[in-house]
Amino acid sequence: GLAAYLAGLHTRDALLHGPMLGPLAETAVVGEWVKQFRAAGEEPPLYFWRARDLEVDLVIERDGRLFGVEVKATATPTPRHADALVRWLGLAGPSARGVLACQVAAPAPLRPGVRAVPWHLAW
Repeated sequence: GLAAYLAGLHTRDALLHGPMLGPLAETAVVGEWVKQFRAAGEEPPLYFWRARDLEVDLVIERDGRLFGVEVKATATPTPRHADALVRWLGLAGPSARGVLACQVAAPAPLRPGVRAVPWHLAW
């Protein structure tokens, strides 16, 4: 009844505004990529990159090119949110591309070579 509904609202708010939002967003973006590749009958060429204290959440290999996706729960991305992605782009070469998937309403430049995009545009 009403108590169960209210308890569900509390749980949903905790997920959507609490510390689990980042990992949930990352899982959703990666899951959508897996789904897209599998729907096309392809094995997903998906990886992640980690070096010391830097990490890029998703690296996609497609047609000989690399695409990096960093997922953040923020609605107000700053250039610092893309630090790991910029470092990876420098190592991956000039044909690599990268995006920061976050809670923005529309794509926008964030740093040279990096755009912030809404989560749904990250796949």
